[in-house]
Amino acid sequence: MPTPFLPLTITPYGGGITAHVGRAITLDSAAILCTTNPQGIEPYTMTGTSLPTGVTIPTDGTTVPLHHIHLDMPAVGEFFMTVHLEHGSDENDLTIPIHVLEASSGEIDAPEIVTGWVGADLLAMAFYSGDCEAKQWYLSDAPDGVETAALAACGGPYAEDTHAVVALTGKPTAPGIYDAQLSLQVCCDETPDIVRTTVRMIISGGIFLGWLNSDPTIRDLQVMMYSREVLSYAFAGGVWFTLGYHARVRVVFRNGPLPRGLPKVVVNAEAGTTTTQESEVNYGRDIIDAGEFDELWLTLRQKTGDAEELVLLEKGAATALPTETIEGHVVFLIEFDVTSDALQGAMERVARAGDPQAVNSLACLGAISWVRDGERESSLNFDVTILRPVRRV
Repeated sequence: MPTPFLPLTITPYGGGITAHVGRAITLDSAAILCTTNPQGIEPYTMTGTSLPTGVTIPTDGTTVPLHHIHLDMPAVGEFFMTVHLEHGSDENDLTIPIHVLEASSGEIDAPEIVTGWVGADLLAMAFYSGDCEAKQWYLSDAPDGVETAALAACGGPYAEDTHAVVALTGKPTAPGIYDAQLSLQVCCDETPDIVRTTVRMIISGGIFLGWLNSDPTIRDLQVMMYSREVLSYAFAGGVWFTLGYHARVRVVFRNGPLPRGLPKVVVNAEAGTTTTQESEVNYGRDIIDAGEFDELWLTLRQKTGDAEELVLLEKGAATALPTETIEGHVVFLIEFDVTSDALQGAMERVARAGDPQAVNSLACLGAISWVRDGERESSLNFDVTILRPVRRV
């Protein structure tokens, strides 16, 4: 009497098979197991019911357990394949659902924004999610010094040979905002395809603070506490305000510039020259919390060369200092209308003077003063231009 082998199980296909339109699926009869006699399943036949038009299942009972069935699914739907097994006088049928979905090459799951600093190690991860086989990653338009790299294997879908996960790593060499394109070549049933996504990389460095200067509407004044100079990323071409307009300026106090080595003397004996290379300026990463200050003032004076320039505008506060929190950083927010009797008068005098270079603008000096721990201090002067607004005809 033959050994009974019912009931039957089909190990990887117990919950059905997921397929995609236009892409073949391959079934391996090695996955068909008999719970009581795994070695005794022969001969067998496979048949299909409710399969798409034109899809047939070949029958071959001579190659167990190496027989493969290759099916092309042409349409979305729910289909079924029946496995018919015989062993002596015993036989049984097992139906496997086939779920056919719209074709998709998958997608890349990556962070929308990656932040870093010039010269500092950057590390982020991206994952492939889909039914295709991940083959090769590519990265373009990223900061110099940043590239893709393999990560240590984690097993499962992220095993080393799957390429389903990749690292974005390196040391950026220049600050700025980079819309990098991350691409992955995949193979979908022997058909190559490309999936893509965009990763914005915001790299801080120098006077560019990613959390502050990535917003193009923000105008900043950065006070360097070591040197007392005032710098700005947003006002790269010089600080300016338009007469009669409303201005909003963020004031940030930074612990910089920090020393980074002494100037280096380079002697070229062959050319007979000696040059001095200044060390790279390091403005530091840290800012001083606005809550540490008791007063803050922005003062504009007319630039005349006199010892006592006329004060045209002074804005700030001695109490209830206006602040704003940007990504956890507390900074000052100074809002004011660019107008005063003194400023209007100075602009009119310049216009009457008839100087064609000065009719539409006024050269000023700006300064920021503050009180911290009971000590009143001030920045160095910095150039400010007041522009006359353009009149529409």
